[in-house]
Amino acid sequence: MESSIDTLEKTSLEITRQHMSSQLKLVTSIPGIGFVLGMTILCETEDIKRFKSIQNYSSYCRVVHTQRSSSGKTVDGRNQKSGNTFLKWAYSQGACLAIRHSPQISAYYKKLTKKKGGACCKSYSRSQNLLSLSFKCLKIIHLLILYCLRNL
Repeated sequence: MESSIDTLEKTSLEITRQHMSSQLKLVTSIPGIGFVLGMTILCETEDIKRFKSIQNYSSYCRVVHTQRSSSGKTVDGRNQKSGNTFLKWAYSQGACLAIRHSPQISAYYKKLTKKKGGACCKSYSRSQNLLSLSFKCLKIIHLLILYCLRNL
């Protein structure tokens, strides 16, 4: 079992190095995004050009809230299960690690927490702020990958 896992890891590493090395270097240069998260983001995204806009990509990655509005009424929470769960996990983990390892991002997160309420509704505030930080991380990675693809 161990040998087959090692073989699979080596094969995936070689494929990633051959086809996505420049993209992986750019993605892992972001604080909080390491090798595993970078590979997850790149492999699960596949071809980023298939998304017409960053809004479509963020919706696919599940880092934005699902909200529908019609004739002045808004409904939250429907259609939460659509999209890629692995990308949501990768961007959420990246945001948590970025808060822990980058002083600038940690300061930004604290500023968000103060602005949107801290003590009264901590769990809601933390999840909202983490989602906001995940979306910022997604926008940066989206632009970096597109930049890398244009310059190849």
